[in-house]
Amino acid sequence: MIKSIFAFILIIAISGLCILNRTHVELVWSPVHPAYLIPLYLVILLSISIGFFLGAVMTWVNQAPLRKKNKDNKKTIKALEKKIEELPDPANTNQTDKAEKTSLSLPAPKKPFSDFFPALPHKKDT
Repeated sequence: MIKSIFAFILIIAISGLCILNRTHVELVWSPVHPAYLIPLYLVILLSISIGFFLGAVMTWVNQAPLRKKNKDNKKTIKALEKKIEELPDPANTNQTDKAEKTSLSLPAPKKPFSDFFPALPHKKDT
């Protein structure tokens, strides 16, 4: 809906520009060739279009290092994921017993003071 409204306003503005700038101007490419008579709005719209296109191309060219880095990072991630899949599964080995014996156990979580605000600390019994 917003795109449609924006497009409608843009069409109205471009139409107004074309109506108000109907006068013809001489476009001279070289002193040897004859000048071309074209409407002023055409010169304005072509200038804006060419500027937009050149800006888009320059942005695309300037982002080439970022695209290359992103591609390299994706390759690295795939290689690391492949290495992780090749690692032996600790569930199938006796290393799980060692891990259980050496792991530190965390204390049991405390019951919250209130179910409505579980992040509040316990109310101390006095």
